[in-house]
Amino acid sequence: MGLVDKVLTAFKDWTVFEVEQLPATEEALRQAYKNAAITHRDSIAFEDSARQLDIEAGNAVVSMALLQSARTARAKAKSEETKAKQVHDEMVKKHNARVYSCSQEFDVIFRSRKVKKEHCHGGNEG
Repeated sequence: MGLVDKVLTAFKDWTVFEVEQLPATEEALRQAYKNAAITHRDSIAFEDSARQLDIEAGNAVVSMALLQSARTARAKAKSEETKAKQVHDEMVKKHNARVYSCSQEFDVIFRSRKVKKEHCHGGNEG
């Protein structure tokens, strides 16, 4: 039952992150997090390319400067993604508590089918 609970939790998370229509303010927070994640992923790829270029150039001054710039950009992108994720997660928590959210609708369906949340996911013990 624990695996089923994890699947249901992952599905609920996916619906809020990708599918559910949110009010404009909440949609902006979701989009900001998505953009920050893409920027972070791209900065990792750029750093990898700069590292490879530096190796091929034999640690030349220019290639080392490019690599340092790429590292700085990656660190900044990671920090921005972390901040955006925290804001997004707080928004999701507040949103899911609202009566009209998909999360609330899922909980009604789960209860009607006698699917119980595991204690570790906010359900009752026993």
